[in-house]
Amino acid sequence: MPQATTRHFCSIATEHGSLCVSAASPSLRLLLCATIALVITLYSYPTLFDVADNNGYGLKVFAFMRLAGLPFVHEHIFDASAAPRGQLPYIVDDGETVGDSDTIIAHLISKYRLTIDAALGPRERDLSLL
Repeated sequence: MPQATTRHFCSIATEHGSLCVSAASPSLRLLLCATIALVITLYSYPTLFDVADNNGYGLKVFAFMRLAGLPFVHEHIFDASAAPRGQLPYIVDDGETVGDSDTIIAHLISKYRLTIDAALGPRERDLSLL
């Protein structure tokens, strides 16, 4: 059985949209990351039909980070061996590796004091767990 070739792509989310940089230009990616003091990297499966991630859990983390306005690099990978529990998605945030979509979101909310759902009441918060 042939092995899949791992291709990496980088998407930097900004307030004006996403900036995509191929991993074929690592010097440009490093320059962009250094320019905006980037600390978060999201690792997830590759895109499919122009959707940011072909896995619902990775898409959930990607959408949360975009909605929260967090700057991040989005790396698309096939090999999940470096991931916690060998599963995608995961993030590396200031050197700390965090896996599982719910754990990632809880980590980001706690660390960056995000108030993305501050306007929700108890009823709406309960509905989000369904």
